[in-house]
Order: sequence, then structure tokens, then C-alpha cells
Amino acid sequence: MMLKIDKSQGWFQKLDGGYEEIDKITKEDLLRIMEKILDSDIEMEEYNEEKIKNQAHQVVYKSIYNNLKSLKDRKEEFKDNTERLYQEQYNKYVAK
Repeated sequence: MMLKIDKSQGWFQKLDGGYEEIDKITKEDLLRIMEKILDSDIEMEEYNEEKIKNQAHQVVYKSIYNNLKSLKDRKEEFKDNTERLYQEQYNKYVAK
């Protein structure tokens, strides 16, 4: 599970499989999680304000969860748009 709530705090899964507090997430961690979402089906615990007691964790977890869920929900659309863009560029290159 890439995002989870445990001990009244938000957590994300690190590269080594362990967990780190959500407020310590880095840009590289977010990019890695986004790549995983696009390449496979990952699980994330749904945001629940009542389960997270730390206010900083509430803000960070909610924002990350909503953005990653949006990406996950629109994964196929994103892939189609990307493939179409590459196909258009390829066709332009081949036509020359």
C-alpha cells in the first residue's frame, strides 16, 4: 500500500518497502509513486480526517491522496494522450 494511515498519522511507502511519515515525502518519492501508478495498479488508503490526528499530516496526506487518486482515475486517458502525442510527432518525422 503506497499511502496508509497508521497510529493516527499518514505514511507513504519508501523505495525499500518501509514506511516514512507523509510530511517527509520528497519530490523524488512523489515521482516514483506517480510512475508506479502509471505502470501498475497500486493501493492507497483513502483520506480520513478522523483517523489522522496530526494537522500537518492531514493537509499533506489529503493533498497527495487527492492528486494521486485523480492520476489513478485518469490513468488510461493520460496514457492515450501521451501515445497520441508521440504518434503525431512520429508521423511528422516519418513524413519528412
